[in-house]
Amino acid sequence: AYGVAAFFATLFGPIAGALIAFIGHALSDAIQYGTPWWSWVIASGVAGFIFGFAFKRTRVEEGVFTGKDILTFNLWNVIGNAIAWLVVAPVLDILIYQEPVNLVFVQGATAAAMNIVSVAVIGTLLLIAYAATRTKQGSLSKK
Repeated sequence: AYGVAAFFATLFGPIAGALIAFIGHALSDAIQYGTPWWSWVIASGVAGFIFGFAFKRTRVEEGVFTGKDILTFNLWNVIGNAIAWLVVAPVLDILIYQEPVNLVFVQGATAAAMNIVSVAVIGTLLLIAYAATRTKQGSLSKK
């Protein structure tokens, strides 16, 4: 799910990324578990917001998503997931749910690692595929 959120955040920016991740996580929790786990829903929104900073820093809409763009996208991936899962989610788990400190930081680190990998693979592949559908500037010429 985070790969898809990062994909849309890169295409539409931080606000869209935050809303997509927040609403998606809240709906998923509500449907699967009966109620959202708000600390993680908020963390998802934060991650989606940060993923959106790749919006103006990649050339995906120009039909280019290669080395530098992939590196830029994944830099925001790592930053977003690190802040969301190593800071926001654990702190909110402690404040909202009075969860044990040692537990929430281990859970956060595990989530961060798994989400970084899933965004790196799924998000990168989606953006490569999407960029291939865009018309590159200067690709058309008049004969």
